[in-house]
Amino acid sequence: MRSTKQIRSLESLKFDKDSTTPMYLRIAEGMAEILKSGAYPVGYSLPPERALCERYGVSRMTLRQA
Repeated sequence: MRSTKQIRSLESLKFDKDSTTPMYLRIAEGMAEILKSGAYPVGYSLPPERALCERYGVSRMTLRQA
């Protein structure tokens, strides 16, 4: 079960649709910030690829690039 801190971290990633930065870079930077913040303990698995794709509205290819 995820803690409230982890849920807030995943929901906190918002992306500016007008940004010229590629989406995969925005996702990578956002996830890096979450991981650096300690929202996920060492060894904790990230959500499945499919869930992240749905959450961010991107294809698996874009998510994998991130």
